[in-house]
Amino acid sequence: MKYLKIVLSALLIGVVPVLAVAGLVHAQTFTPTVDKNKTIDSSLYSAGQNVDIAGTINGDVYCAGQNVTVDADVHGDVLCTGQNVTINGTVDGNVRVAGQTVHIGANVIHSLSVIGQTVTLEPKANVGQDITVAASSATLKGAIGRDVIATGSELTLNSTVARNVKFSGDTVRLQSGTVVAGYLDYTSKRNAVIADSASVKGAVHHTKPTAEQRGIWRGFGLLFFMLALVAIVVLTLAAVLLAPQALHKTTETARRSLAPSLLTGLLAGLAVPVLLIGMALTLVGIPLAMLLFVLWIGVCLLSVPVAAYFTGRLVRKKSKKPVHIALWGAVVLGVLYFVPIVNIFVLLASSWIGTGAILLTIKHHWPKPTYEL
Repeated sequence: MKYLKIVLSALLIGVVPVLAVAGLVHAQTFTPTVDKNKTIDSSLYSAGQNVDIAGTINGDVYCAGQNVTVDADVHGDVLCTGQNVTINGTVDGNVRVAGQTVHIGANVIHSLSVIGQTVTLEPKANVGQDITVAASSATLKGAIGRDVIATGSELTLNSTVARNVKFSGDTVRLQSGTVVAGYLDYTSKRNAVIADSASVKGAVHHTKPTAEQRGIWRGFGLLFFMLALVAIVVLTLAAVLLAPQALHKTTETARRSLAPSLLTGLLAGLAVPVLLIGMALTLVGIPLAMLLFVLWIGVCLLSVPVAAYFTGRLVRKKSKKPVHIALWGAVVLGVLYFVPIVNIFVLLASSWIGTGAILLTIKHHWPKPTYEL
């Protein structure tokens, strides 16, 4: 019993910082709307089916939802994810966005990073520094203060780029009036479509992938896909056979509290690495940092079967057989991980939902201490 108490105490010390992150999220008031006349003098955490943020935010904005609109003066960074995301107003810091359809019309003082199926930088938008974009279709019309780094099927430029453009994908187009002050470097099977009135003041460098390279990557990709799919299936089946009730409870948390689970996982993913680095820098905190690192790796690994079982419950709603639910979910999730562009959203969402649901479940079911007076 003595040694059991020691082990439990060590685990508690390692888990407390993670639970603190979940506690922080739980303590926040999830406000899906902020009026245009309202001022918030702190960071804002918002989640819901429809998120509409206006007014003035003197801090960072973290949001998740199906339809997300930020049309505010943000004196900090914006980090949002959703199906349809629109960012307007002014952002003094950086903007990091993931969504199926993303529209950026904001004045972004620093940099913009976007992952999406369809991404549009509106003509009224202005980005002071760099743009990094991964999208099936990206159209950039606003002014860009430094570099553009893009990957995806299509990149269309109809803007002014103060430095360089680097693209990897299928098609890159420079429409009439586009000005690139530096070089254009692109990797594609196709030649760039450059309008007569478009201008690239630096060199234009085109790299074509060879047939041999494409064949090697296809073979490697197929092998990696099969191995990853088998790993996801095995991990999910092991979880459902060893701890079916725990897995069901955790996915039930994700089902009932999807937005809080998503936001908790997102914030934990940001906070835990910073916490680990901070502990390691104190030197005396290195053992605790190592323990927390092992625990966090465990949570990240367990997020895979949680996300797979959660997917299986969505796909097989009427099924009462845990193994069938796990198999369906693991296969569907594994296939989605390898669908271009879609896999980015699936990977982020499943990771955040899985880790968030685990942390919230631990928090809700952790026994409260009792003391004898």
